[in-house]
Amino acid sequence: MPSVRDCKLTMRLVSAFVLAALAGSAGHSAPSTGVSALFKDYGLFGIWAVDCAAEPSPENPHVTVSEPKPGRVTERHDLGPRYGTNTYRMLDAHRISATRIGIDALFQPDSEAEQRQALEFSVRHHTRRTIFVRIEGGAVRVKDGVLTGHGVQTPRLKKCE
Repeated sequence: MPSVRDCKLTMRLVSAFVLAALAGSAGHSAPSTGVSALFKDYGLFGIWAVDCAAEPSPENPHVTVSEPKPGRVTERHDLGPRYGTNTYRMLDAHRISATRIGIDALFQPDSEAEQRQALEFSVRHHTRRTIFVRIEGGAVRVKDGVLTGHGVQTPRLKKCE
C-alpha cells in the first residue's frame, strides 16, 4: 500500500501535468505575445513589395505587417484593385535560425474561407521570402521557396517602410 508521502507526490505530479496540459491547449487559441516580439526582432513590421514604387499586382504584392491591437499581428496582401485582399492573423511564431522564422497563422480569419496555415519566412538584408506554406490537415503550397504544382519561386520582397 502506498504511503501518504507517495500519494501526495503522485497528486502533485498529476496536478502539474494537468496544469501543463491546460496551458498548452490555451496557447493554441490565444495570440502569443511572443509573435510581436519576434516580428520586431526580425524587422517584419512595415510595408513590403517586389518594387515599392510600382502599383500592387499579383506579381508585385504590397504586404503590410502591423499590430492593430497589442499582441495581434496581422499581415495584409494587396494584389491590386482587381483582386481581394489576403489577410493573415499570426497566432504564434518561433525562431528557426537567425534568418528564418516559423509562424502559425490564420488565413482569411473570421471568414468562411478561414484556414490555419504553417508558414516559414526567410528574412535577411531588408528582404523577406516565403519558404514554406502548409494548410493544416492539407497540402503543402510552398516548399523550399517554390510554389508546388507550378514550379515558380516565391518573390523576394523588399522593405519599403
